[in-house]
Amino acid sequence: MHLRLLFAILALAIAVAGNGTLAQDATPESTDDAASSELTNELPPPDLPSSNQQGYQFQIESDSKIDLDAVPREASVYQLNWKEPTQARTERIAQNLGIEGEVNDRGNGSFDIQGDQELYVSSGLVQFFSPEQPEEGDLPDDETAIGFAREWLRTAGLLPNNVDNGSVVSRSEETQRVIVQFIPLEPDNLVAAYPSAVVTIGPGGEIIEASVRWPVIDRYDIYQLRDP
Repeated sequence: MHLRLLFAILALAIAVAGNGTLAQDATPESTDDAASSELTNELPPPDLPSSNQQGYQFQIESDSKIDLDAVPREASVYQLNWKEPTQARTERIAQNLGIEGEVNDRGNGSFDIQGDQELYVSSGLVQFFSPEQPEEGDLPDDETAIGFAREWLRTAGLLPNNVDNGSVVSRSEETQRVIVQFIPLEPDNLVAAYPSAVVTIGPGGEIIEASVRWPVIDRYDIYQLRDP
């Protein structure tokens, strides 16, 4: 065993010595030899762009047409208070919509009814869904669709007081769907997806689906804004 180890060390030493001799003697004599060899000439230094030593100076003049006196100095802050989901509230909404079935307590403050129509109620969402496919026909125009959606929300007891006139956000003749959305009048220019009420309408004004995410909106405080 010791003899085998000795031969292995000797073979490794010969290989290293051979490689060292090759690296020392393999200096290319021509460009063709360098191209065919694994060893090439050293790359030239990089030619990086440099800035002008003299430098430049810019004089920029600008005029602002913004009326700084018209910029608000304060802004309202709102608080969203979600309604507590209860079995009684679920039953009341189902009764308003004519949905028959037993209320199921799904835990974590959520309830649903599974029947010919489906209803789901939680602290942040009231969702309605009709599994039946609507009958074939023409879709209502935008104004009529908005009227159908508003009336459905009013009948369900889900139409808020602080609601805008509604708008059609999507219309598809292929899928026979018109989607109407309602958002609050105050605060305006909302970025968040809620508060909102979205109603999907099919041919003949049939309500196919609805999702209502609408807490009670209270004006909480007035915050001072930074001086322009």
